[in-house]
Amino acid sequence: MPDARGWDRRIVGRALMIPPFLEARWTALREGQQGVSLYALVDGIQYEQETGSRIEPDEGPVISLFKGTVDEGLAHAGPWLVDMHASAACADRLVDLEQKRPSIVWLFALSDTATLATLLRERLSVRLPDGKEALLRFWDPRALDAICRSMRAETRFNFFNVALEWHYLLSGQRFHINPYA
Repeated sequence: MPDARGWDRRIVGRALMIPPFLEARWTALREGQQGVSLYALVDGIQYEQETGSRIEPDEGPVISLFKGTVDEGLAHAGPWLVDMHASAACADRLVDLEQKRPSIVWLFALSDTATLATLLRERLSVRLPDGKEALLRFWDPRALDAICRSMRAETRFNFFNVALEWHYLLSGQRFHINPYA
């Protein structure tokens, strides 16, 4: 049943609150393809600053993308992949956080959580023209928007094809990236 904001809590029989556009899109994608899951990429430092607590790792539905990398010690502040179906309890917090801070990127993907986390980890660092490596903050909607706009079509497809669609809120406006369109 929709709440005062029009957000629906009826997702696979769980109390999961997501914005209506995500609900509608998830329904449409599932009708066309089996196994589509909704994930949130969450900026750990934004989450911590807003809620006063850190995201806690969980081997199933919540995985740090810094796990197993040189930045593992900064996992609390880095990107976290959250399986929204398995983590219904945190959905309300993430939706509220998205409205307050540039901190959430929604992904529709066919991969399970562990596989998607591995694929996203492979995109964390890039080689700069001077040969140095840099961290690519694609979990931050501000950076994601600039990254997407700066890439040529083939590069954009190769980077974003780990998910069917990427959705984010930036300056009050909704955007999405569909690498297959």
